[in-house]
Amino acid sequence: MSASKESLLSFFKGLTVLFLTVTIFIDSEAQEISVRSYTAVRSVNPVTLDGKDNDPVWAQTQWADGFTQYEPYEGRQPTKQTAFKTAYDDNNFYALIRCFDHPDSIQTRLTRKDDMDGDLAAIQIDSYFDHRTAFVFMVSAAGVKTDYILSEDGQKEDYTWDPIWYVKTTIDAEGWTAEIRIPLSQLRFGPQNEQIWGLQVVRYLYRKQELSLWQPIPRDASGWVRRFGTLEGINHIKPRRQIEIAPYVVASAETYPAERENPFSKGRDIRGKFGVDGKIGLTNNIIMDLTINPDFGQVEADPSEVNLTAYETYFVEKRPFFIEGKNIFDFPVIADEGSSSEENLFYSRRIGRPPQRKLDLSPDMYASIPDYTKILGAAKITGKTSNGISLGILESVTSEEYAKIDSAGIRSKEPVEPLTNYFVARLQKDSDKGNLIWGGMFTAVNRNTDNPALSFLPSAAYSGGADVTRYWKNKEYYVKGRILFSRINGSADAMLGLQTSSTHYFQRPDMDYVRFDSARTNLAGIAGRFEIGKEGGGHWRWSGTLTWKSPGFDVNDAGYVQLTDVIDETVWISYRIWEPFSFFRKLSLNASQYSEFDFGGNNIVNGINFNLSTQLKNYWNLYAGVTLQSPTRANYFLRGGPTFLVPPSVNTWLQMATDQRKKFFITLQDVNRFGGNHWLRQYDLNLAFTFRPTDVIMVSAIPAYTLNQRELQYVTHKVLSAGDRYVFASVGQQILKMSLRLNLSFTPNLSLQFWGQPFLAAVNYSRFKEITDPLAKEYSNRFRLYSVPSEISIPGDYYLVDENHDGSIDFQFYNPNFNLNEFKSNLVFRWEYTPGSTLYLVWSHYRDYTTGLGKWDFRENASHLFSVMPHNVWLIKFSYRFRN
Repeated sequence: MSASKESLLSFFKGLTVLFLTVTIFIDSEAQEISVRSYTAVRSVNPVTLDGKDNDPVWAQTQWADGFTQYEPYEGRQPTKQTAFKTAYDDNNFYALIRCFDHPDSIQTRLTRKDDMDGDLAAIQIDSYFDHRTAFVFMVSAAGVKTDYILSEDGQKEDYTWDPIWYVKTTIDAEGWTAEIRIPLSQLRFGPQNEQIWGLQVVRYLYRKQELSLWQPIPRDASGWVRRFGTLEGINHIKPRRQIEIAPYVVASAETYPAERENPFSKGRDIRGKFGVDGKIGLTNNIIMDLTINPDFGQVEADPSEVNLTAYETYFVEKRPFFIEGKNIFDFPVIADEGSSSEENLFYSRRIGRPPQRKLDLSPDMYASIPDYTKILGAAKITGKTSNGISLGILESVTSEEYAKIDSAGIRSKEPVEPLTNYFVARLQKDSDKGNLIWGGMFTAVNRNTDNPALSFLPSAAYSGGADVTRYWKNKEYYVKGRILFSRINGSADAMLGLQTSSTHYFQRPDMDYVRFDSARTNLAGIAGRFEIGKEGGGHWRWSGTLTWKSPGFDVNDAGYVQLTDVIDETVWISYRIWEPFSFFRKLSLNASQYSEFDFGGNNIVNGINFNLSTQLKNYWNLYAGVTLQSPTRANYFLRGGPTFLVPPSVNTWLQMATDQRKKFFITLQDVNRFGGNHWLRQYDLNLAFTFRPTDVIMVSAIPAYTLNQRELQYVTHKVLSAGDRYVFASVGQQILKMSLRLNLSFTPNLSLQFWGQPFLAAVNYSRFKEITDPLAKEYSNRFRLYSVPSEISIPGDYYLVDENHDGSIDFQFYNPNFNLNEFKSNLVFRWEYTPGSTLYLVWSHYRDYTTGLGKWDFRENASHLFSVMPHNVWLIKFSYRFRN
């Protein structure tokens, strides 16, 4: 990096620290807002839901009104007022919410459950009265339900919670009304005769994007649940134990291209299975979820992708059993958000993963290998004890899996995945009125690796951690810390595989601060995070963070982590304006500085970032940012080789979205990355078109194009008598894809959804080169091009390399060019014929066409893709939920 660039980086680093120091002394006094209270009335008889206020109990109940704006204008009178009433009986809690409006202006958009759209109203209940947790029951004017749990004083939202509750909405000349019935078995509360709960009622006026609250909360306030009003008058009710059992049956038919010589590929399979899901209340506050022989056939397929890195792709969890209540098992390794936020002690996709053993078969052998490891059963316990301890415990067992082998008609089987037990436990406790929060987490994975063929896998893996958060000055300031550990046991082969994996690369010749031991039988490490910051009070926010992951840290048996051996410090500052001014509706300006080091004390990289997010008064949204990054000492660039000095880079991104209240709106996203010395040019362009011709139909198309041109892409590593050879190439990568969605909602409980994605990718390698001096000052001296055809040639499928021009081949490697063309789709008909009980009709479709050409030809690749025979799965799934 030039002296001027180094000076610029130092200037911005110092400027950021100066802003940080100044804002410590800039404070606004927290507004003192009186806490509102409402008294519920006991109903003698159950309330009949009809969306009107004609039940006898409503005549005995007072309206609560006086809502004020939260957004966009804090404290002002809302455009349209809202009022509500509450009542209860021995088994249910009731709410009646009256949203005044002109009937022709009400937005009644039909969607599937938990897909919020249109005019909304919600009741938020802190029945624990712990000032940190709230159960949210939201409904749209069209009667579509959304439910979720707020935890950590509103900092986390868990939309995977799926309670049983009932609502009826109506529209009349004065606006719209929602009448709600919530069984007490769905709420968590103590045994006190006189209950006091936290309460908030929220109204969202869609056409104005205006949020109004019953209990006012300042926009600059930290926390949410702790600022609720109170609900009183609920007396002599008993906590209810929730018991729900949901057996299901599945029948499926599968067709795919048959292979004439392959006895396992007949072109058709018909299957049936059954299982049981359940919820059992151990107490009112503690719930056990269980599943036996689960089926996830209705789950949408993972999107297609091309991964040219050495790291495992992270896929989001979509299976209902594992996503419901997942927040309690959330324990980030170092980052709460950003590029490293996927790294976690628990990654539920490990359970039921594809078998890990790769078989080496001769050309005359055929194999039938399971796509996924079978989950024999799983159970989890979640809830909160009477003394305020939140807990989550998960236990799951996956079966031993075998591949069926056929060799000239002789059948055999080979193990590909061992019998495995997964255990996860999380505890968290808050005290001092929620100002002190501490907890811990532990995971264990135990495998039966007695079979020598599976000894390449660790026999046991343990990880855990402890975390603590301390708030002060009305929760405006905080300090957070977490420490984590990992330990993995196994055979020498298993530990050798771990040490040389992309997470560690202990074999690096310049990694002199770590011992690479091919005989070791365990691997251990630590990680941690320390953060201090300001998150409330006034317009300024800031934080300072120090994180680390030791070289031996690894949680990939139960969790997810990409790379280790890193120490990172980050300073972040933000200024927020939340009331409209000029042509802005709201605005947030952010800046950060970061530096990374390895455990050998080497400075890996430095960088600065500036970004903004805003909504304009015409309801358009804009996000933009730039990151300037110094040259990087990339320890992992040569995939086990010495450190390579990667040139500096500039990353920019821009996202714009038109007014999403309209029937048709567009979102544009443009991401660019430019590397110094022209070593990298990457362009990603996404356009999203969304159209709602009526309130019941939503159509979207998201075309995306990626062009990636880099001069240095890893190809292979060869060990020769003359020394190691790290072969790289220039690569041109083009990807064109489009996600298509159609949502048709007949009623809030009856829907048809389609998702499809054509995916065309071409990757072409050229200008092959050998890494010579990876830390050379001059970029051009870090590698040497192979001359064509005297040194490198490709007479067939392999590149042949003759380094000394003596006519004999020194080494060879397979031509890495490829085309990947895929089409995936899911069509799902879903009918929730009674709350919690569903009927699914599913059609899953997949086809692919691959070549080794690496040539970009849209017409040819697309035509070949849609000419091959597809893989189809037709499925029907029926479940019924029995409950107390």
